[in-house]
Amino acid sequence: MKIIGAQEVKSHYIEIEDEEGTREYRRSSADNWERCYGMSWEYEGESEKLEKLFQEYLKERKSKKIKTFEIWSEGWCATGDLSKATKHGECYGSDFGDACENFGMSNDSFKKHLDLKNLTYWGCKLFDNETDARKLFG
Repeated sequence: MKIIGAQEVKSHYIEIEDEEGTREYRRSSADNWERCYGMSWEYEGESEKLEKLFQEYLKERKSKKIKTFEIWSEGWCATGDLSKATKHGECYGSDFGDACENFGMSNDSFKKHLDLKNLTYWGCKLFDNETDARKLFG
């Protein structure tokens, strides 16, 4: 059993892959976990195994110097409309591109319009900070 993805948000979330396939879990309280079944979450109970896996993942993540990045897209102006820079969220990764890819795993809309090769979202450049994202159109 191996964790293939994890996020530290309001509730701890992990994605596990093993011989049974891929499953999603989230920690609902100190020791209780819930498992995702399609669009709903069902109580899984206390799970020392999941907690241990999650803690091992966090330890490994720290040792690989994986860090959290802010994800911003630059502002734009087209066809008489405009928008200022947008903060999409924050996510972990070994570098900014990795963080963008990981963010897309939990955000279908972002993933749909993400171009990892060019690090753009809907054609707008992505940045890891607000200052750079606001340079062009505020």
